[in-house]
Amino acid sequence: MSQESYIYDGKTLSRKEIEKIVKISINSLKNKESHRLREAFKMLEGEKVLDVGCASGSISQHIAQLGFKVHGVDVLESSIKIAKEFFDHENATYEVRDIIKQPFEENSFDCILFFETIEHVDNGLLFLREMY
Repeated sequence: MSQESYIYDGKTLSRKEIEKIVKISINSLKNKESHRLREAFKMLEGEKVLDVGCASGSISQHIAQLGFKVHGVDVLESSIKIAKEFFDHENATYEVRDIIKQPFEENSFDCILFFETIEHVDNGLLFLREMY
């Protein structure tokens, strides 16, 4: 019997390993350990939030639990797989998407956030222009 595996942070991990990472992530958000995240959550406004580079979806889910409708996007299919399986929420949707190659229509979202993302894009200026 083969065990399901996931690609996370460039490594192949078992479901059990992903569950452990998910638990740590959830606890961290619940305990509000990150001052940076706490401050960012205070700036959320409107109803529809775009989470660019959502990775495994933990932040998207937390935002959804705050009552926002959040759409998480990431270029990595493996990240979206984890988000859909482990961070499902009625107010959260996830999609594999490169926003530079497949931009959203203007005013599709009330608020856009991206944590730990800009350092992974090829052209930071183009990325920021697309966000604006």
